[in-house]
Amino acid sequence: MTKKRIAIFIYSLGPGGAERVTTTLATHLQEEFEVTIVLLKELIAYPLPEGIRVVCAPPSSSTIVGKVWGMVKTLFWFKTWCEHEKITTVLAILNRPIWISSLAKFFGNSPHLLVAEHTMQSLWRKEEGGFFLLKQTKMKTLLSLPDGVIAISQEIAHDLATHYGIPSSKLHVIANPFDIKEIQRLSLISPQRRGKVITAGTLKPLKNHAMLLDALSFLSSVPPTTLLGSG
Repeated sequence: MTKKRIAIFIYSLGPGGAERVTTTLATHLQEEFEVTIVLLKELIAYPLPEGIRVVCAPPSSSTIVGKVWGMVKTLFWFKTWCEHEKITTVLAILNRPIWISSLAKFFGNSPHLLVAEHTMQSLWRKEEGGFFLLKQTKMKTLLSLPDGVIAISQEIAHDLATHYGIPSSKLHVIANPFDIKEIQRLSLISPQRRGKVITAGTLKPLKNHAMLLDALSFLSSVPPTTLLGSG
């Protein structure tokens, strides 16, 4: 029986949480589907198992005009590529892939389109400052185009429903996957290092490091704690 073909569309596989999630998803989806990861930038920081193809969109100029024209070219390249490869489902992750795949859907791209939202968009957009309402309107329009919208937490789902009008019939909450067996294996390598807390992420209110510090304050003995990040 021929496996259905899935494309996971993300900006790159550079160091980052969503990028790590993509490699974990691709590894496990490969058991039942033929998986291709589509990148906008050819950067891979995580190992991938054999059998998972990686395809990179044509490069675009770094100027503002070049980026806009590059997105238009990428949109139609992606639509043509999906048709040629007989892709049945597209999972788009992070902003630019979501924009491109949603617009490709508008222009007739046939695969079932799911987009995964990893960010509290309303908070992030406010942090960006100017043109907030314009950006919010753009997100409302784009997120109305996919067949389904995946939120990685109940809070993000609530944000998408409240601020972007995503109907409950289209909204699905699916938490990030974790490779529990791999975590258990790694925990046995250096047992003497147990009892430390390390978190990595940009030091912005959006990441809510305050919640971690509040949680640590409830412990009778606070373990050595390291926050990795800038901001």
